[in-house]
Amino acid sequence: MRPHPLPSPLSTNERQILDLIRRRETIPRARIANITGLTSASVTRITQGMEERGLIEETEATRNGRGQPAKPLRLRAAGGCAIGLNFSHSTVDAVLLDLAGNIRAVIDAPLANTALETIVETSQSLCHDLLARHPGIGAAMVGVGVSVPGYRSERPDRFALHPTFSSLLTRNLTEEFRGSLAQPVMVERDAISAAVGESLIGHGRNRTSFGFVHLGHGIGGALVQNGAPIYGAHGNAGGIGDLFPRDRPRPSGSDLIEALRDAGLDVSDFRDLTAFVPGICDPLDRWIERAARELRDGLALFARIFDPHAIILGGRLPLPICEQLVQRITDLPQPATYTDNLPQPEIKVSTHGPLSGAIGAACLPLYSQFFLL
Repeated sequence: MRPHPLPSPLSTNERQILDLIRRRETIPRARIANITGLTSASVTRITQGMEERGLIEETEATRNGRGQPAKPLRLRAAGGCAIGLNFSHSTVDAVLLDLAGNIRAVIDAPLANTALETIVETSQSLCHDLLARHPGIGAAMVGVGVSVPGYRSERPDRFALHPTFSSLLTRNLTEEFRGSLAQPVMVERDAISAAVGESLIGHGRNRTSFGFVHLGHGIGGALVQNGAPIYGAHGNAGGIGDLFPRDRPRPSGSDLIEALRDAGLDVSDFRDLTAFVPGICDPLDRWIERAARELRDGLALFARIFDPHAIILGGRLPLPICEQLVQRITDLPQPATYTDNLPQPEIKVSTHGPLSGAIGAACLPLYSQFFLL
C-alpha cells in the first residue's frame, strides 16, 4: 500500500528529467536526451520551463570537442524545501532540507510525554522555529514528512507503533499533523523514510537496488528497487523485526539502552548513546559483539529473500556504533548446500547517523512532489 502522494504539477517527463539530474548531480541537455530517449527539442523545451519555475539552473560551461561549450544542469537548491520530523519518547528532531539535498538546519525539542497532542504541539513549534529562522523559504515549502517507529496497521491510515507510543494506535496521524502544521503532510514508517532519504541523498543515490535496516525502538527494514521503495500490499514490505524474537536479546537501539542500564550506566534515550565510545566502554563493546552476530544471521536471510545490491545499516544509533557493527558483520554466511558461493550484497553504514529518520522524513515530500515516477 503506497502512501497518499502529494499532488504534483509536474509531468512524467519533467519528473524523469529532475530525477536524472538528481542522480547525476550535473548533466548536459544532450546527455539527458541520450539517456531518456526524448528528442533534443523536447529536452530543451522541458528544461527551459523548469528553469523558469526555479527548479533547475545552469552551471559553468564545459567544452567537449568542437562547438559551443555545454552548460550542465543541476537542481536549484531554492527550488523547493521540506521539513522532516522524527520523535522518540523524550525528543522530537526536525530537519530542514532543500531540493538539492542540502541540510539547511537541524533542531530538536524535548517531549514532556508521549501523548499525540504533545508530540504534535512540539512538532508545530519546531516547524515555526525553522520557518522563522529561514524567512525566505516559505514559498518554496513543499510539505512536512513524519517518520514513525512501527508498521502500517490493518486499519486504513493507522500505524501499529512501538509499545512506547501505544496511545497513537487509534489516531489518524496524517490528519492530526496536517491539522496542526498547516502544511501538506506525509507520515511513513521510519525504515521506509530512512530508505527514501538514502535513495535521494545517500548511498542509494546511484544504486538501483538496496535494503535498509533501521535500528531504533525496534528493528525495521525497507526495500528500494529501481530507485523507488517497495511498499508491498499493506505498506510493510521489508520488515525484518520478527526475525529477532522480542523475548530475547535483539540488536535494536532500545535493547542497547537496556543493556547499558543493566551495566549501571546512565542512559535514557538514543541521544545519550553519543557519550559511550566503542573500544572504551566495555558494556557497549559486549553489546556490539552480540548484536553483530545476531544481525549477521538476520541480514543473510534478508539478502537471500530480497537479493539487493547493498544493505545499508542505519537508524537511531550513533555513527561509530553502526560502523563497528558493520566491521564485525563482514561477509554474510554462505549456504553450505550449493556447489558455489552466492553473490553477496555490500554492507554499508548510512552516513545520516541517528538523523536517518528525520532526514528521510524530509525527503518524503520532495520525493513525492518532484521525483516519484
